[in-house]
Amino acid sequence: MSKDNILLFNTLEPLLADNHFQVSMISGDAKAHVIDEWQKRFVPKTQDKGEALWHTFSFNRFPHVSETDAVNQFNETYLKQCIIFSTSDYFGINCTTDAPVLLSYERLCQYLDRLPNHVDIYIAQHNFKWTFVITHEKDFGPYYAVAKSVQ
Repeated sequence: MSKDNILLFNTLEPLLADNHFQVSMISGDAKAHVIDEWQKRFVPKTQDKGEALWHTFSFNRFPHVSETDAVNQFNETYLKQCIIFSTSDYFGINCTTDAPVLLSYERLCQYLDRLPNHVDIYIAQHNFKWTFVITHEKDFGPYYAVAKSVQ
């Protein structure tokens, strides 16, 4: 496990545990699968390989809400099974809980502010029905989007 993986896990684990989530690291081939599935749902074919995934929203290539509207939408989204990941070193955390939980953006940011400034955070329902993205760029995002189709 890389230093970035451990940092993210150790940073968010107390918040997730306080909200009764059981957490586990996503590693190996599962990491690549998470990124691929997210891209299938939210990134159109026109995106350049070198671009950050969240540019699908900043360049208006995929329908979304941003800023306050995105925060409000996330704050109203009940979480039961979700994935938290970053493309920085392709790490992820699988989160599950018995009862749906509301996790506020403001509380989440209290923990995320402990991470290095270059980290983009992606949160998605386990089946990628929706996603919430917090970018490392303070002038962009956050973004909230609903996938067009979910299997």
